[in-house]
Amino acid sequence: MGFDEAGFILSLLAFAYILIFVFSYTSHKIPEFMTKNKKAYGLSVIGAELLLIILAILDLSGVLDFGGVSLMPLIFAVSGFISGAGAFLRKKYSPERCSGLIKFAARSMMVCTLIEIMIFNMNSFHLLFGNYSPVQLDTANAVTENFDTSSSKTVQSGNASIEFKNLNMPVGTLTIESESLNNPAVTYSISFSDDTNKNGYRTGCAMAEVINSNERSQTVVCNFSGNTYDLKLDFSADDGDVITIGRIAVNIPVFIHFSFLRFFLMLLGSIGIYILVFSPAFRKSFKDNSILTKTLAYSLTGIFIILSLVITNCYRYSDPDHSLKKDFTMETGNQITQEIVDAFENGQVSLLREPEPELLALENPYDNSQRSGINYAWDHVLYDGKYYSYYGIAPVVLLFLPFHKITGYYFPSVWAIWLFGALGIFFLSKFYMSFTNKFFRNVRSSLIISGLIMMQLITGIWLCYNTPNFYEIAQSAGFACVTCGAFLLMSSNVLGDGKIIKWRVCLSSVMLGLGVLCRPTLVLYCFAAFLFIWGGLRKMRSQYTAKNSVKPSFKHYLPYLLCALVPFAVIGGVQMVYNYARFDSFFDFGIQYSLTINDFTQSQYHTHFVLVGLYNFLLAIPDFAPDMPFFIGNTVETFNPQGYYFIATYSAIGLIWKALPVLSYGYGLKAYRKSNGDYKRLYSVIILVTCIVIPFIIMCSVWESGYAARYSVDVAWQLLTGALAIAFIMFDKANGAVKSILNKLMTASLVVCFVLCAAQSYSWILTVNMPASQKASFMAFERLFEFWK
Repeated sequence: MGFDEAGFILSLLAFAYILIFVFSYTSHKIPEFMTKNKKAYGLSVIGAELLLIILAILDLSGVLDFGGVSLMPLIFAVSGFISGAGAFLRKKYSPERCSGLIKFAARSMMVCTLIEIMIFNMNSFHLLFGNYSPVQLDTANAVTENFDTSSSKTVQSGNASIEFKNLNMPVGTLTIESESLNNPAVTYSISFSDDTNKNGYRTGCAMAEVINSNERSQTVVCNFSGNTYDLKLDFSADDGDVITIGRIAVNIPVFIHFSFLRFFLMLLGSIGIYILVFSPAFRKSFKDNSILTKTLAYSLTGIFIILSLVITNCYRYSDPDHSLKKDFTMETGNQITQEIVDAFENGQVSLLREPEPELLALENPYDNSQRSGINYAWDHVLYDGKYYSYYGIAPVVLLFLPFHKITGYYFPSVWAIWLFGALGIFFLSKFYMSFTNKFFRNVRSSLIISGLIMMQLITGIWLCYNTPNFYEIAQSAGFACVTCGAFLLMSSNVLGDGKIIKWRVCLSSVMLGLGVLCRPTLVLYCFAAFLFIWGGLRKMRSQYTAKNSVKPSFKHYLPYLLCALVPFAVIGGVQMVYNYARFDSFFDFGIQYSLTINDFTQSQYHTHFVLVGLYNFLLAIPDFAPDMPFFIGNTVETFNPQGYYFIATYSAIGLIWKALPVLSYGYGLKAYRKSNGDYKRLYSVIILVTCIVIPFIIMCSVWESGYAARYSVDVAWQLLTGALAIAFIMFDKANGAVKSILNKLMTASLVVCFVLCAAQSYSWILTVNMPASQKASFMAFERLFEFWK
């Protein structure tokens, strides 16, 4: 064994010794041998730390050559010092007073360092203890096809290859410096012959993907056996593309890359899980820990809003010429941002564009097969020789029309969707915190926070930012209106304790009514609001009777009823008049007249199509993949429909996997029996109608328009709200041991929710047509977690 190998082993042993010390010294009870020999044990730990420092100096000075694991002693020394210092804090306090979070953080830092070095940098160890000599391969001596060795470039588009004969040496890594002119990466198929297959190439079992301007991706680990004899690289250039290759070498080590982003994600994730499961502060009930719980809840809400801004900009940056000035000085727009605006400014409900004569001359213009070759307005409504828009006018009246009146420009849909989405995220948190504060103050803070995070993650709004079209405007605006209306209704005290706040009831009706003017489907939640309003009437009668010993007259209810119902009547009347002005019917929203992929005037109901939607919304199982984001829902199962079923987005992960607490509905009857109170029947009916029946009706209704993952914005958080209510009731009635188990299950559910929702959203982000440089950045980010590549 040489000095280099000995130094490597000593580094591992020294770090392992400090690791054992940290775990022992931060245990509930310090081991007896430590307490008896504090000085000796302390000196030995300091000695291990000094050894790491010495090895780090020898490594950095070049006295010892650690190869690919260079910098490992330095990283171990820094992590050992910080964690060891945290462990030594116990000297100043008794074990009872020592912060559990400090103890866990010290341990977690050591473990995360070990994972970062030994797992995420596993390829850096590949050449250790092996007879691998670095050799640069000369393309001038290679057999090439469609490749110019003098310029190191592909000659023309199409397949190209570089073949090296008679290497006769072990090959542990292959380094290819290359770059594509138009694409974010160059992919090579590697064929080789080795001692297990000397007389012919093994093909299709090795590949390299070299990302532009990403040095680490240039070197890939090769798991060949014995000597490698022949080596061939096959690649392809697209039309107009040029691939440039620098050096090609073998047995260059993959040097350690300590990713602070990856490290801190692991560290913060582990600390977050610890806080939710073990932290004494979050074991307290919501009522005993309300300030901390609310502070964390709204801090997380701010993070979610910032994250929505990041995703929005992922789309914006796909335009190389993006700028805020360009965004807010747009002279064109889409069906909602421009066409309805122009129509309203012109004093009409029909759009300014006149239908094409060829379209009107068709026997059935709603039949897509008859419209071939005609330049018509796609996905617009055609009725009585005029174009109309099916989409709601609330976003137009509230945002797009005023902006155009003031500035003369059209408000950008990308920022409108972000604005509506951010408002929806904020009001969803406000609703949830009001809901839990009113009914579940005895539940642990950790469960309240876990429920909030899951509710935000599963909304579906994250799938709207990436494709900012008029579909997403309607959905994000409806999301903002319904969440705002739900918060105002919940905080108005029509349910639970407290005096009814009539102005909140009024504003709630306004917002829920505006939701219908965003998406007609959301009218169902207005019907659900009547149950809340009825609850307010019962509460008013009960309070008046208890105070006056007589039943109240109708005048007592009148101000409340006016606040609750007049906004619905006014806004509903506006919608009905708008419907009549377009389609000669107060109740016709006009979707059947859409010029889209399907003729809605002829579409026939099929139960099979309903079941397809229910399966994909609720039950679709995610697939595992060895590439980022690892869990994917890129397929939509239709179960052989034997007919036409439209799929808008190929991304389905069932809600019961993303939000495991949805399974709490199985305990609904038991929770009902365990709960008490005069209003438990009303509350049960509200949960049944608002959180189960209406979401199921909406999910079933997509049979005609087809499946899109973003439709979950109308149903997901509502479904989870009812499930969490049941889960919290069961938790409140459980004993201490069961509560501890349920809390851990909730945290585990949160981890699963985060992984699956992040995977689904990330997969959807990648569908944007990005410039090569932006795509390369995403691919480099993926490599942080695809550590085996």
